[in-house]
Amino acid sequence: MKNLGLITGVALICITTHGASANNYTSKSQPKYDLVQPKMREMINVANEAMSTGNYEKALAYTNLILVQDEVKYSINLSQIPDYQRATAKSAAHKAVDLWQKALGSEVKFTEVEANQARVRITFKTEIRSMGDAVAGYAVWNRQVNDWGGG
Repeated sequence: MKNLGLITGVALICITTHGASANNYTSKSQPKYDLVQPKMREMINVANEAMSTGNYEKALAYTNLILVQDEVKYSINLSQIPDYQRATAKSAAHKAVDLWQKALGSEVKFTEVEANQARVRITFKTEIRSMGDAVAGYAVWNRQVNDWGGG
């Protein structure tokens, strides 16, 4: 039954992004807007190509990179902010995780772990910059598929 959910996820991602990509571009080279991170779009495209050629295992593998499943292990790093802000920051992180949990329902369990075991790392800093500009924050979630030659 779990594979049925993954196949449904692949199908929905492929259908959604195919329709979105057609609507988001005013020309082939100039995006009007793009709500999907480029690396994620790349993985979606690989999954879509694999589905269209009947390579369902590859499609499922790349879909697993995008879909959140079973358990998300996260850590909270407060070492880069003043002591007086740490309790508030930790509370904010827990509230954010609770909102994420509610949005995904009971299908995914969130577990706080040490940083070396975490797939999602929440780090608080006094100042965050992205491309030279001050930002409220950013997130990075690295995942990968390894093909050992067996498809």
